[in-house]
Amino acid sequence: METSYYQTEVVANKYYWLDGIFNIVGIIVIIAVLYFIVRLYRKLDRFLDKHSGT
Repeated sequence: METSYYQTEVVANKYYWLDGIFNIVGIIVIIAVLYFIVRLYRKLDRFLDKHSGT
C-alpha cells in the first residue's frame, strides 16, 4: 500500500514538473515570436523609409 501511494505521488510530481517546464517553454516561445515580429517590423519600417523618398 505504501509503495503504490509513493509511486502515484512521484508520477503526479513528474507531471507537475513537466507542466511547469512546458509553461516556461511556452513563455519563451511567445517572447521569441514577439521579438522576431518587432525586429521584422523595424527592418520593414527602415526599408520603407529609405524607399519612400521623404
